[in-house]
Amino acid sequence: MEDPNKAALLFRRACAENDPTGCAGLGYVYLEGLGVEADHAESFRFFNRSCEAGNDYACANLGYLYELERFKFQRKHILR
Repeated sequence: MEDPNKAALLFRRACAENDPTGCAGLGYVYLEGLGVEADHAESFRFFNRSCEAGNDYACANLGYLYELERFKFQRKHILR
């Protein structure tokens, strides 16, 4: 990504216009911390919004986030 700050801004604008691809892109930049601080809760919110609008990419990434968070939860309780 050439300019992650600009990408985050453009995805945010597209999502504000209810573009599922824009919301999925915004979910991705939050997942990876590209142009924004990484935030899995925000990533989940935007992937979910996009998934509900029928974006398969976003639905797949929701599954990834569920697994990632479940792994973190299990690891936290196993390593106590």
